[in-house]
Formats: sequence, C-alpha cells, structure tokens
Amino acid sequence: MPSARKKTPTPTFTKSDFHIPYMAFPELLWQLQRVTWRMSSQSSIRSCSKFVSGNIVYGGMAVLRAIPQQNGSRKLQFGGLHRCKSGQCPRCSQILAIRRAKQMEQGIQYWLSSNNEQGQNRGIAFMTLTMGHNPADSAEKLAHAISKARTALTTGGEYRDRKRGDRYNFQIAGIISRIEVTWSQRHGYHFHLHLLLMIDRPLTASDLVNLQARFHHRWQKALAKEGVEADIRQSDIRPVDDFDDASQVLLSQYLNKTAPWNVAKEMTMETRKTGHTKRSWSYFELLTALCTDASTNKQWFPLRKGEIVTWDRPNHLIVSNQTTGEIIAERSMYGKNQLWRVIHELEAVMKGMRPYRVSNKPRTQDSQLDRAWSAFLRNSHGLETNDADTVSKRTGVGEVIGYISPSEWMTNYANHPENIIRTVRADAHI
Repeated sequence: MPSARKKTPTPTFTKSDFHIPYMAFPELLWQLQRVTWRMSSQSSIRSCSKFVSGNIVYGGMAVLRAIPQQNGSRKLQFGGLHRCKSGQCPRCSQILAIRRAKQMEQGIQYWLSSNNEQGQNRGIAFMTLTMGHNPADSAEKLAHAISKARTALTTGGEYRDRKRGDRYNFQIAGIISRIEVTWSQRHGYHFHLHLLLMIDRPLTASDLVNLQARFHHRWQKALAKEGVEADIRQSDIRPVDDFDDASQVLLSQYLNKTAPWNVAKEMTMETRKTGHTKRSWSYFELLTALCTDASTNKQWFPLRKGEIVTWDRPNHLIVSNQTTGEIIAERSMYGKNQLWRVIHELEAVMKGMRPYRVSNKPRTQDSQLDRAWSAFLRNSHGLETNDADTVSKRTGVGEVIGYISPSEWMTNYANHPENIIRTVRADAHI
C-alpha cells in the first residue's frame, strides 16, 4: 500500500526570528514595493509604481522631488507613477493613511469644539468589537462574517427606527468604522472592528454602557448566523472627550495603526524593547519581515492578467488561469516563506471588503442629525471619499529636481529596484 502523505508542519515564528535592520522609512517603503512586484497575489498591486502614469502635469514623465525636512536636509521622492489604489499596497496604503489621519483630526477638532442646535456640547464614543476564532477558521470565512456583522449594526429598526432606534435615542449623527486583522500561528486570524460614534449631545456614562450593550447584541446575533461567537467581555467602549493635540494624533493613528509608517517604527526596531517577541502580526508587519529577511526577499513567481494564486497546501502555491484552470506555475515554499500564504489570503479577502467605512452623506437636511453629520463631513474635508478617489487626489509635494522618461524608468529603475533604493538613500543636498 502506498504510504500516506505526511502533513507538512508549519514552522513557528516570532519577531525575534527575523533580523530586521533599521532603515529610513522611504527606503523601507521601496523595499516593500519591490517585494510586492514579485510576490503579491494581485496583479494590480504588482503593477503599482512600476509604470509611469502619463500625468500631463509632468509631461508624461516620472519625476524626482526633494522634500525639505525640519533638520534642514531634504528627502528624495519619486512621483508621476501609476497607482493601484489598493489598501494592501505599501505605497497607496501610505497615501490613504496619511490623508485619512489628517481628515479625521480636522473632523474631530470641529466636532468636539462645536455645539449642537440646542447649544450643548457634542461627544464621541470609541467602540471596539471582536469576534471568536480559532486556527482552523479561514480568512475568507471570518472576513465574510465581520462584513455581515458590521452591516447589521446600522440596518433595521433597532438602529434606524425614529422612535425606538439607537440612532435617534442616542443622537448618533454618523459612524466611522474600520476593520482590522492580525494573524498568529497559535490563534489564526483575528478580525476586529473599531467604531467612532459621533454623538450630537453630551455623552454620559449611562450612554456608554447602553450603547455597548445594544451594539454588541446586534453584533453577536449577526455573527451567530455565520457560525461565529462573540463575547461582550472582549469588547470595549470609551469616551473621546478631551480635545488636545496629543489625543487627536493618538486617536487618528490608532484608527490607522496598521499603516506602513507606524509598522515601520515597530518592525525596524526603532523603538526596540529588550526581550520583546511578536507573536501576532498585521499585514504590513508580515510584509516588512519577509521583505527584509535574506532568506525570503528573493522569491518570485509569474502572474499575468487573468491568472490567480491558490495554495493547495501550507507549503505549496499554484498560479493558474482563472478561466481555463490551466496551471501556469507551481512553487514549493519552505520555512519562513510559508508566511506568504498568509499575505496572499489577506490580499484576497481585503480586496473587496472596504475595511474603512463612513456613514453616507445625507441626501436631505430634514433632521438635526442629518444637518450635524453634513457639517462634520464638510469640516473633515473629504473623509467620506472612497479609497480610489483619495489616492487620485493626492498631489505631490516638494521641488521637482529631475525628470525621468517612461523608458528610462522601466530600464534603469523598475527593472533594477536597487537603483531606486540607492537614490532614496542618498543625501538630498543636490
């Protein structure tokens, strides 16, 4: 009888298993970009920044800009490149996070320094809702469940009814929400939801208790339909009632804490703690570890339009034609390289999820809550804009010090990413 195939064990990793050197953030960003050109499971992410966008502002050229720094030096930055506008792309996620942080600070500043139509102060409740999970749960299952549960929080009479609904009883003008996910080998994928509830009246301790209970009830009921449990003891709610520079920045960064610029500080050990090991990883933490590790950052497989990536085993990936099913390439992944499976699974489930969501702009101004929410959005200067439009509206800063033709970019830079990294490393006193 043929012997049974032995199950390939998945190695156990902590942060200390990766020797991640400190590097300036612009260099790390291009290191991340370079590795996604080779290893992303999404063809759109693989093309981001690889081609010149043809922007008429730059005459169809790529540009090199010098951005002044507070210490008198300058930072070099490339511009005029194609953007994929994906939240899983290092470059586009960075643009999104910086822009959203600024918009959120502006909106929070307005809200907490303004009064409602009765002349009362306004409040903000910051709520976190979690869900049960185990290592056997797929990212696809948990992503579907949390998307359904988030929608259930603000649909139906329990929230929208004008007499008994939470929106009117608690005077909730609007909600900002963000889905986040981490992964660990011991516990698998951990999805959780952060919510900012903008309350158009003074927020009381009783409001916090009742809001948490009522939101968790709908959350728990929706997750149960998907076969997932939720424990209220793992949820949290707290007021945001002190408006100063520090609280603004901390709150905006918390809602964007998985953005590349925050991950860089932790993963490159700029704020290293003796004996610290990391067992739970966000998407960009995993990507940073893989792209800076000598044994993992040279992996590559082909991926063209219409082709998809699947893993039939923890250590084996397949590239196939999405229409015909024809296998284009196969690759066995050993040791730390098996973590690419997690990257690919997260890319797939986050692609169409819309992790970041803002209550819709009111079509009418018939109620006090609608008027209040419209004013909040107006003062946050585009917080409700979708990811693609936010990236598209991002304009370059700094002085243009050089132009690069599309052919030169492809030949000398995209095909030789080490030249990009060498350039951003350079002292920008040009």
